Parts: sequence; structure tokens; C-alpha cells
Amino acid sequence: MSASRPLPTIALTTGEPAGIGPDLCAAIARRRWDARIVLLADRALLGRVRGTRRLMASLPDYEPQATTRRRVEVLHVPLAAECRAGRLDPANARYVLALLDRAASGCLDGEFGAMVTAPVHKGVINDAGIPFTGHTEYLASRCGSALPVMLLTQGASVSELGFMGPVGIAATTGDVVRSALATDTLLPVIWFTGLLSVAIGFTNLLP
Repeated sequence: MSASRPLPTIALTTGEPAGIGPDLCAAIARRRWDARIVLLADRALLGRVRGTRRLMASLPDYEPQATTRRRVEVLHVPLAAECRAGRLDPANARYVLALLDRAASGCLDGEFGAMVTAPVHKGVINDAGIPFTGHTEYLASRCGSALPVMLLTQGASVSELGFMGPVGIAATTGDVVRSALATDTLLPVIWFTGLLSVAIGFTNLLP
């Protein structure tokens, strides 16, 4: 990474506490990243995978004002109820949304440069009496966006850009660009381009 470009701070929400998200964090913690990675989770969930407890316990607490370093940190968000891997509990639905809300607020305020989300379980959130159709729609609403945008990536480059919303099907690349410009949906693309230094290629809209 260029010395002139500051390290990005990336929020990673660990998703459904009974699912795979918290356990995948061990793989994140083992690697060196050209970024400051902030895991949003209840610390009690980290280190469930055999042989990873010491590693996960050693991760420092996230301090917003601390010097940005290439490391993985933990922003502790407490569970609403005790959790066991593989056992879904609607009581923790608000916890899952609290992770998304905290990361989204940080992105909107400039605290985080981006957010990454681990899987959530839509059904158990709905079972808690909370209407929820997925990350895309939830975060779009949280950010006040009328037209959610989805980036489909492969490796380090963006291979497709699909607009999920009322724009409809665009027949040509020009139609995609014109539709995006008309609704300001190119802004997230420019943002991600600056963060990841990737080349953007437009394709037809997803049906």
C-alpha cells in the first residue's frame, strides 16, 4: 500500500451468533491485512473453534482514536441471550441488527471506510417479529437510499455490477451508466474503487 494513502478501517459484522460468522473470524485474525480490521461481536463468541481461543482472546479492544495499524481488533457488542453454536434463538435477533447498525453508523460518520458482513439468518429475525428481507434492503433503508446497489466480486476485481431496484433491465452498458448517473448510484462504486484500487466493468442489469 502506498505510503501516501492511509490504511482503511474496515468493520466486519460477525452475523448470526449461532452460525459460521464468529468462527470464520479466526481465519481473519491469522492473516496480515493492509487495513485495520474491526470485528463486531460479543467476545464470548470468538475462539469457539478448537485451537483458536488463545489467538482470539489476544486481539485488542477497538479504540476509535488509536493509531491506525495493520491489525485485527474487537468491538465488543453484548449478546441479548446466551448462544450455542448451531442453535438459533430469536432473542438474539436484535443483537444481529445492532451489529449492522453500529457498522453502518460508523461508515456514515467516516469512522469506518467500509463494512463487511457475515451471514445472517433471515428467518430467525422474522421469528422475532422484525420484518427483514436481507442485508441489502436493510442497509439501504438504514442509509436512506432509495435504490440498493449490489457489487458481485471475483478475487480482487469487480466482475459485475448489478442494480437491485426499480430501474428495470438495461439492454446496454450505456443504459446502465445512464441509469446509475440518474440516481446517484455510481457513488458507492467510486468509493469502493478508491478503497480497493479495482477496475470497474459494467454488465447488463440483473433480472
